[in-house]
Amino acid sequence: NPTTPDPGPGVRMIHLSQPHAERHGGATQSFPDLATHVRDAIGFSLAVRDWLAAHAAEEGIDVVEVPDHLGMGAVLHDVGLPACVVVGHSTTAEFAWHDGLDRTESDRLLDAMEFIALSTSVVVVCYSRSYQADLAAWLGREVLFAPAPLRPLGVSAERSYAGAADGRLRMMVLARLQLSKGAEVVCKALETVGSEAGIEVDWFGKPTVVGERRSDIREYLAAAYPRAWDRMLHWHPPVPPDEAWALVKRADGVIVPSVWETYSYAATEVASLGTPLIISAGAGASYLFSDDASACVVPSGDAGALAAALVRMKDPAVRGRLGPRAREAVVTQLEDGRVLRERLGVYEQAIARRRLRREKPFFRQGASAVTDRMLQWAAEAADRRVVNYTSRELLAIVGDRVGARVRRGLGFPGG
Repeated sequence: NPTTPDPGPGVRMIHLSQPHAERHGGATQSFPDLATHVRDAIGFSLAVRDWLAAHAAEEGIDVVEVPDHLGMGAVLHDVGLPACVVVGHSTTAEFAWHDGLDRTESDRLLDAMEFIALSTSVVVVCYSRSYQADLAAWLGREVLFAPAPLRPLGVSAERSYAGAADGRLRMMVLARLQLSKGAEVVCKALETVGSEAGIEVDWFGKPTVVGERRSDIREYLAAAYPRAWDRMLHWHPPVPPDEAWALVKRADGVIVPSVWETYSYAATEVASLGTPLIISAGAGASYLFSDDASACVVPSGDAGALAAALVRMKDPAVRGRLGPRAREAVVTQLEDGRVLRERLGVYEQAIARRRLRREKPFFRQGASAVTDRMLQWAAEAADRRVVNYTSRELLAIVGDRVGARVRRGLGFPGG
């Protein structure tokens, strides 16, 4: 992660960006009938596996950390590779469910890879207590917690909480314009307070699609909430980080309105600037804040509560009190030493469990054999559904101990 602090002596970090570009690009020829984003995910994953197989020993690599998103870990669990830690930070399948998107045949393959990565990894870790519980229940296995790293962005000496001369409240959101990120909740809240309240929200982030027809979310929000869209809620394309932080410093506060989000780096980063914050309990990072003490914490998806918090945030005294306390909350709880100790503890567990797997392997052909078989299927018969694999076929690939989890993740009966 780009915000990971210096691990100190005795720990060496290697960041892989474009290993074996030819293997990555070759996925286009190998899987011509798959969607581009799925081909890219497969190509990059296999390229990383190639690089590790060739260089992990000479580089002395003990642990590989990968996100669950796009399922890279599904091909990195063989006992001959370094221990693989999968970070639960949001699968494409979860976002699709929260945004009401249907799943294509290509997406089904990606869903399977993400689930297999999580279910067969030596260690799964996540950054919030709420998602830790959800993920453990979904996977039927232990999920570890470790706090996310923080690099405080500094505090503006020019910040004023008096607000604009016209008395209006100007708030910001830094996130994809997405249902799961709370775009609809913000529109509902703004229509609840009404234009006479003098509240405006600037939303900076990439637009997404909604529903089975995958409509542009901007068109959906404009039609559904005409009193808010482009009147009280102003959408802007994403901006570079330095520009975003400059805008944050000039805003009256930031909203993190997520209906569902496993964490929120934006929340902790803007809080480190001493920015007054409204955050939904649906954002995993909300565990760092206490309502009315270090932020306005509102229930997930509750437009009425968000509207009330916006009205409350118009008071300069409230903003002046919450801003510094938001910074204190994240800087104290995400102190570098604590973050590093807990993360290194996760790595040590992963190394110990990998050692056990090498001594007493329970995977019949290696953990990633299941994805090898699925990718072979994808290249040879792209019109065949992933879910057509029988439980017997998958058991033969991954073994009895994880077969039930795989069946459950792919929707097989009896999983």
